[in-house]
Amino acid sequence: MTEEEAVKSALTKERVEGEYLLSKFHKKIQQFEEEYSMSTEDFIERYEAGELGDKEEYMEWKALHESIEHWQNKIKKLEKAC
Repeated sequence: MTEEEAVKSALTKERVEGEYLLSKFHKKIQQFEEEYSMSTEDFIERYEAGELGDKEEYMEWKALHESIEHWQNKIKKLEKAC
């Protein structure tokens, strides 16, 4: 395997792992949306405005949202690199 092939293989592996994580994160976000009858967009707006408090589940929901944004951006970059 050439160095270029090894790099592409590593990038592809990272992309696949990211897609797997995105799938898991989206499922958990969906559970929060159903439990609280609120879209993530509405939740983020209300959470950042201080309307919801610092409940542990809210912090997890926000962290999941940030992780999704991170991985979506990273996957786009990985796809361009491959």
